[in-house]
Amino acid sequence: MYKKIMLTFYFILSLRAPGGSFEYGEKVSYRAYWNGIRIGTVTMEVVPVANSKDYQFQVEIKTVSLAGKIYSFQQKIVSRVDPGLTRALSYRQENQKGKKPKKSERIDFDWNKKTLTYYKDEKRRGGLPLAKDAFDPLSFFYFFRNQSLAPGVLIRCSLTDGKRIIDGTAAVTKETRLKIKKFGKVPVWYIESDLAGFTGVSTEVKDAKLEMWIVRDATQIPVKMKTKVKYGAFSMELDDYQAGRKKRD
Repeated sequence: MYKKIMLTFYFILSLRAPGGSFEYGEKVSYRAYWNGIRIGTVTMEVVPVANSKDYQFQVEIKTVSLAGKIYSFQQKIVSRVDPGLTRALSYRQENQKGKKPKKSERIDFDWNKKTLTYYKDEKRRGGLPLAKDAFDPLSFFYFFRNQSLAPGVLIRCSLTDGKRIIDGTAAVTKETRLKIKKFGKVPVWYIESDLAGFTGVSTEVKDAKLEMWIVRDATQIPVKMKTKVKYGAFSMELDDYQAGRKKRD
């Protein structure tokens, strides 16, 4: 379930301002909570690709404190997209649970043949035709970050985890203010979405929804999210933000 919750969180991190809303070197950190108890940290970075104009997104997740002792979990995800943020090029995910061997998933996109191939633990497990541009579970969210946000806006695009392809959506419902522990009261957009069909987080909670708060300024950083899960509620709150740079090294 932890893995599915993380996929849900990536959706939230996708929402931000249009036209160059993030730069190479950007780093965003969050605290993760389950029923008010801190269970982990999530760090996301935008990384330049050597000798290429492509974007590379990286996420590192790990449990902390008591949660880390009870259930040690680490995850790293790397996604690569084209410079125009129109489609995913590659995706790789590695999970480490306690002392167990690492598990991995990979999606290779072949846009010339319009197909994708899905691998699990380096073994081919299937493939899908690509009828139109699509994103993986991480680059999908950066695509959304590059869109305009305003009350009444509904944003969508195609998303794949290598096993299926769906249309992901998020609805901006209103403007409000929210108190964040380290940043005080901030003006935000309130966003609702139901991603149960993809993440699996809400499938056992009737009428569950994702609640998201995106700060209303030039950065439009996602500051908080909350959703009901089978055993209570899961939330994330912004802990630190480091702006990127407009030019690569």
